[in-house]
Amino acid sequence: MQWLRVRRTLLVFPLVFVWLLSTAFPALSVTKAERDAACSDSRAAQQRLDDARVRANDAENHYDAVNQELEEVALRVFQFRERIDDKTAVIAEIRDNVMDRAVEMYMNGGSPGTEAVLFATSVDAALTGQEFLSVVTAEDISSIDQLGALKRDLERIRNDWRAEQARLTALGRQAAAAAEQMNSIMEDQA
Repeated sequence: MQWLRVRRTLLVFPLVFVWLLSTAFPALSVTKAERDAACSDSRAAQQRLDDARVRANDAENHYDAVNQELEEVALRVFQFRERIDDKTAVIAEIRDNVMDRAVEMYMNGGSPGTEAVLFATSVDAALTGQEFLSVVTAEDISSIDQLGALKRDLERIRNDWRAEQARLTALGRQAAAAAEQMNSIMEDQA
């Protein structure tokens, strides 16, 4: 039995030795230059991957910033539009009041209260009529002044609205370009 063990050991030893040599030859067949070239290629590929990740992150950050600004500008455009509508409604109301007042004055043959001044029977009635006339005239002038101020304010708001509309269009183009850049970077990585 002893002899059988020694014989098995002697047979296993050469087999293990041959197996070790067969696995070592491919490793020994790679030269240092080939190994260095493979390492260099690996480092270059890793650097390209890192650069692509940085570009992708930058593109994503830019896209997010553009979209954030796009949302803010869209909100401002909406608010300007609401203010324009409100101012237009107030202007229409004042115009209607002024027109009603003008028609009333025409139908009465002058401004209300002129009869009280012209055909007053006493000095007190004349003074009261004149005071009433000045109050009514001041209200008419105030309405006209308010109308002018509202028109100027409306024009300023419309100009701001147009500028924001142009900014919104430009941001839309920037967002599309940023999305395209992100897509091309992702395709390059794939």
